[in-house]
Amino acid sequence: MRSTSTAFACLIASGLIATPALAIDLSESVDIAKPAADVWGALEDWCSISAWHPVIAECEAYEEGGKTMRKLTTGDGGVLIEELTGRDDDGMSFSYIIVESPLPIADYASTMEVRGNGDGATVTWSSTYSANGVSDDEAFELMTGVYRAGLDQLKAQLGQ
Repeated sequence: MRSTSTAFACLIASGLIATPALAIDLSESVDIAKPAADVWGALEDWCSISAWHPVIAECEAYEEGGKTMRKLTTGDGGVLIEELTGRDDDGMSFSYIIVESPLPIADYASTMEVRGNGDGATVTWSSTYSANGVSDDEAFELMTGVYRAGLDQLKAQLGQ
């Protein structure tokens, strides 16, 4: 028994047994001095992201196997394929996953939601994912930049 425990400890120490990557949680928000319904109006179209995110040049929405999908093309030609996994028009939110992407992330699931805050609204973009080929810190920094660029541009376009 002792030799089995020692062998197992050696395998773990040598990296021969993979340990699962921990999920990275990210949440970024922006306050916009517009009614929540107006802000939702800028986000509710599944492909509206190409109108407000500075990195997304084109968006093509389509159905595949009964699923609502979108193909995003970045300004430099990168392609992301995303699947809509939930939508709540009354609650002003939608959720999606990335199916295919050049980003160094995996197991990405995200939600965008709009909430009223008095005379204005708060947009929150949150996700859980794992780093893929880069450190957790690098993946977090990259995705935070993606979220901030989009949310800041959305706020600017809505007159803030």
